[in-house]
Amino acid sequence: MNVLETLKSEHRLILRMIALVEMVIRRIQEEEQVDISFLRTATDFFRRFADEVHHGKEEDVFFSELLKKKLSRTQKSLIEELLDEHRCRREIVAQVVEAADRNERSGDDLNFAGTILFDITTLARIYPDHIAREEGVLHRIARENFSREDWRRIEQRFRKFDTEGRTREYKKLLADYEIILGRSPVAYSSPMAEKAH
Repeated sequence: MNVLETLKSEHRLILRMIALVEMVIRRIQEEEQVDISFLRTATDFFRRFADEVHHGKEEDVFFSELLKKKLSRTQKSLIEELLDEHRCRREIVAQVVEAADRNERSGDDLNFAGTILFDITTLARIYPDHIAREEGVLHRIARENFSREDWRRIEQRFRKFDTEGRTREYKKLLADYEIILGRSPVAYSSPMAEKAH
């Protein structure tokens, strides 16, 4: 799998988790039934996969290699904006992790759900647009600027971010939750494909 296909595949995993989060949030709001196990899994996914694996690849490799190229001021601004959004998401995820840790100690499931509902809803709301800008604009800029050697070097550097097999682990976990919650994995497709309709 090449660099852009890898990033797009990881984006699909993030969007699939967002679709599940939105479904669970609706159920919590309608039924006041809290699925703590799922909320913990979602928290772990956003921290360990979306941030550490996926954003790690983008920030430490993809974006940094792209910033070495002769880009326009507008193109550099886009990368800085995307990096700022990553930092913002990291802060939100840290708040959710902190709430999960407090819940672990207190066992107050309803308070935990109420505390993280806003943060997880925020993540679910802002990710699709962010992904659409990366795939629709940034990937095009990369195709215009990277040489074959650049792509090969980036691909090699990407490998260090998933040495524990988290991508495979979360693909399986998402598939299991999609079965449990009754959601098809194809129901949440690429934001670029949705904009084309």
